[in-house]
Formats: sequence, C-alpha cells, structure tokens
Amino acid sequence: MSSLLSLTSAVLYGVADFAGGFASRSMKAVGVAAWSQLFGIPLLAIGLLIVPAESVGRSDIVFGALAGVFGIVGIVALYGALAAGTMSIVSPLTSALTALIPVTWGIAAGESISLLRWSGIAMAVVAVALVASGRHRARISGGVLVRALIASVGFAAFFIVLDQTSEASGLWPLVSGRAVSVPLAFLVAGAAAAAAATARRLVPIVAAAGLGDVGANIAILMALQRGPLGVSVVLTSLYPAVTALAAIIVLRERPSAVQGAGIVLALCAAVLLVV
Repeated sequence: MSSLLSLTSAVLYGVADFAGGFASRSMKAVGVAAWSQLFGIPLLAIGLLIVPAESVGRSDIVFGALAGVFGIVGIVALYGALAAGTMSIVSPLTSALTALIPVTWGIAAGESISLLRWSGIAMAVVAVALVASGRHRARISGGVLVRALIASVGFAAFFIVLDQTSEASGLWPLVSGRAVSVPLAFLVAGAAAAAAATARRLVPIVAAAGLGDVGANIAILMALQRGPLGVSVVLTSLYPAVTALAAIIVLRERPSAVQGAGIVLALCAAVLLVV
C-alpha cells in the first residue's frame, strides 16, 4: 500500500509541476504558487472527511506547519526553475537531488546502504553533470541550477519532517502546513499574486497545479505514515517521467542526446535508490 501511494503521488506531482511550471512562464512563480496553494484547500477538506484522524498530537501540528514552510519554498523554487529552464531536464535533475538527501539522512542516522543504492548515488551525481552540460538551446543556466538545488532541499526537508508525524493524525499535518504556507505565499507574492489573479486564462492551469499538489501531498503523507522514508520518497521522485513526457509532447522540448542520457540516468538512479 505504501509503494502504491508513493507512485500515485509521483503521478500527481508530475502533473502539478508541469502545470505550475507552464503557468510560471506567463506569471511570477511565487504568484502561481500562492494561488495554487489556495486552490488545493477544497480537496484537502474532502480528504479530511475520507481519512479521519484517531488522535492529533501537538508534534503532528508543529511538524505539519514546518513541512508547509519547506514545501512552499520548494514549490516557488521549482516553478521558477521549470519556467526559466527546460522542463524535461529540470524535473529529473531536481528529482535526483531530492532523492539523494533522504538517503544521506539515513546514512547519518546509521542506516546501512546497499551496493545498489551506492550505485544510485553515483548515477545521480553523473546525471546532474550530464543534464547541466547543454551546448545549445537546452543549456541549463547557473540560476536554474541554484533554483533546482533549493527546490530539492525544500522538498527533501518537507518529506523528512512529514515522516515524523503519526499515522493516527490522519491528514491534519497537511492542514497545519497549509495554514502556514497559504498566508506565507501570499505575503511573499504581494503584487505578483494580485497579477496572477487577473490572468483568467491561467486559472484552470493554476488550479490543476494546486489540486495535483494537494492530491500528491495526501498520498505521500499516507505513504510516509505507513512505510519507510527512503523508499517512499524515491518512488515519489519518479514524477519527472510525467513532467518530462508532458513537456516533450505539449511544449515540443528536445533535449540534446547527452542531456537525454542524463534524464534516463536520473530516473535509473531514483529506481536504484529504492533497493
């Protein structure tokens, strides 16, 4: 069940990231992030009715709120990177980096690492070098790489903190997270959020990003509460397969052969990190 929930979150994150990155090409990423966070609240409310909580502790609320801060930082950085760079490259790059951090966290906590996981770590490092080595239109700039790194750290911290919540708390950690992330996003966005609200043609896209993000959050929280952190996060990190495919089909993106190899290597690294 944990693996299935993680894979479900991967599909939903892939859809949300493509929609958010696409909208951020016309509006400020922080404005898109703010409104997408707001649009996702009704789905979270429905989720609360479907997944009732047995008991909610103070730590569940605190960890949820902290996860909300890390999550919104990751979303803003990722949307900005997807808007400024090549989606089919940025997404696998961010995913590989995100998957590495929980593995490192496990090593620091004394978790033993198999040979296959070490191979996955090595593959992820090589993948980063390959996708950043573009020589033509698909070249990744330093600014995009920095945003991808910030997004990776934000998402990894989001997953690690959510993993500290109890299964009995249900979806309430996400409620406290949203209670923090929505006002924070609008406070930071300011005029950018107001401008995003006037772009009516983008409303369906931003709403899709918000609904996909909340759906993915619900799935990954339930997975983390029922299974190991490393496996759940790495399975979720397969979301670039959806984002990259959408970018190639909809936006006609064409990464170079070397970058294409990097994309494949990043996905392979994510798979090996599960073992």
